[in-house]
Amino acid sequence: METADVPPTVEPVINIDAMRDQAAQEIVNLLEMIPGKKVLVLDQKLSGPLGLVVEVPLLKSHGVESIYHLTSEVLETDSDNIVYLCHPRVEYMKTIARHIHHDKKQGKEKRYCIVFVPRRTIIAERVLEEEDVYTCVQIEEFPLDLIPFEKDVFSLELDDSYRQCTLEGDTTSLFYVARGIMKLQSVYGLIPQISGKGPLALHVKELLIRMRRENANEIAGVDGEIQHLILIDRHVDPLTPMPTQLTYEGLIDEIFGITNGYVHLQPEMIPTKEGQPPPQTTRNGTVSTPLNANDMMYSLIRDLNFAVLGPFLNGKAKEIRDYYKIKEEIKAGKKSISEMKEFVKYYKDVISKLENGLQLHLGVAEHISAVTKSDDFHKRLEAEQRMLMGTSPALEYIEDCIFQNHALLKVLRLLILHSLTLDGIKGKVYDQLVQDILQTYGYEYQAPLRNLEKLGFLKRSETVKTSFMRLRKGLNLINQEVDDKQPNDIAYVYSGYAPLSVRLIEIMSSSKWDPTNDVIAQVPGKAFQTFQPLRLPNTAAASASSSSSSSQIREIRVAFSPCVGQNSCHFTITNEGLQCVATPDSPPSLPPYEEQLPFPEI
Repeated sequence: METADVPPTVEPVINIDAMRDQAAQEIVNLLEMIPGKKVLVLDQKLSGPLGLVVEVPLLKSHGVESIYHLTSEVLETDSDNIVYLCHPRVEYMKTIARHIHHDKKQGKEKRYCIVFVPRRTIIAERVLEEEDVYTCVQIEEFPLDLIPFEKDVFSLELDDSYRQCTLEGDTTSLFYVARGIMKLQSVYGLIPQISGKGPLALHVKELLIRMRRENANEIAGVDGEIQHLILIDRHVDPLTPMPTQLTYEGLIDEIFGITNGYVHLQPEMIPTKEGQPPPQTTRNGTVSTPLNANDMMYSLIRDLNFAVLGPFLNGKAKEIRDYYKIKEEIKAGKKSISEMKEFVKYYKDVISKLENGLQLHLGVAEHISAVTKSDDFHKRLEAEQRMLMGTSPALEYIEDCIFQNHALLKVLRLLILHSLTLDGIKGKVYDQLVQDILQTYGYEYQAPLRNLEKLGFLKRSETVKTSFMRLRKGLNLINQEVDDKQPNDIAYVYSGYAPLSVRLIEIMSSSKWDPTNDVIAQVPGKAFQTFQPLRLPNTAAASASSSSSSSQIREIRVAFSPCVGQNSCHFTITNEGLQCVATPDSPPSLPPYEEQLPFPEI
């Protein structure tokens, strides 16, 4: 009996259940501090991440009667205990103060607890004092650092970190990155080798060394499960998020948007069996659908280049139909007992699971196909490819997009791609493009455009060649020979362009890599490599030793680059013999293809 393909089994670097269980226990401990029944009021941005570490039944088993989102509306509840779980933002403190004052006017005596994520701040507490409610609340903090998305992906969900670090000079988020890694080391042991690129990555490394000195007893002498940590500034690779992602998962992100491992789809795209109720919808009328390795079909197709997805899905549909033919033969008594047992086991383990996801992904793929077959989509891809190859600019197409009022995010991504790959934009042309953007989309985008200039994403032409023009050859960033059907190189993710960040990982994970390498030196930011000794000396600890004890390199990558993409990480895991845990500080997720939004952070 022929068997259908099943996702390749890749053992995770570490068992992330330990991190998830630890976070869940911390939440439980906080809830137990407020005895009796209570309501939980969530910062909307924390709702998704919290759902990845703790399930509603666990919350209810520890006294949570109802869960609300934190909004400006008055909180109507009969519960005497209210727990707010939120970021320490000024506007949230004022909202909570209004809730408390409203209850007082109603003569209601309640107990209030504010749990700050990831930690309390002086500013937030000062606002509570100014609003005259500081003495009315119990204040706690919940260090929700590394949020496990999948077996090989953590996220810090720090939406504003890039802006804070680069434009505001506030490196607080780097402390959270370092603290999250320290938590990893406390659970899984010391990481002996630290490599990286860029000033922010260097800052995190220095924080790690300092934190280890201050908390030596927590991880001293523990032989770690992770042997190599790679830190990369997102500014090292500003280019990769700009081209259109061309894998199935990437296009879902481009067109629908993926948030906290979920995609919001229209109800008609969700298959339901006869007799089942329609799927539950959100307030905006969509269905929140998980995208993760629990869906066997999704595991098979998520990293496929979209060009080969249709034939693959059709092949799977045929295989499933063939299995039903075998089922009919079994009913007719045409199969032996051993064949019957084999069929039943395989149907239960594989076919039924593939079948559950097939109809869903056929519907999603059909919607994506309608976008990818459009003339504009092909014009956009052609323009991106020309710029990446360095063959010719695409200013005429970009100007057309502006005049036709296409999504501003799309226009900005194309402009940045042009600026980074083709040595900027000529002065007069640049000024005219900026003027056209402001007149078309509004002068409120003047400040974001200036910020993109400050960051070097947009710039006028220079006589000196850009680093990308030199790196294109040195790092083999363009591979036009890659086979989309059976890829042997990460360049298939963008149909020819290999993400610079991934090329750096490939080099840094090599036992022969040298931070002073000429090619590495051409990438912006200082490269470094440090070895942590298993045991610190009694005196002030040296930050490095001469060697690592690892014979099998396992590694975890912490990337500030926005969205190298999980596709890139998955390909590296399954094809390069490496094991990675990607820990991006949540980049500004690119809004859906049709949505007209600027970079939210900038």
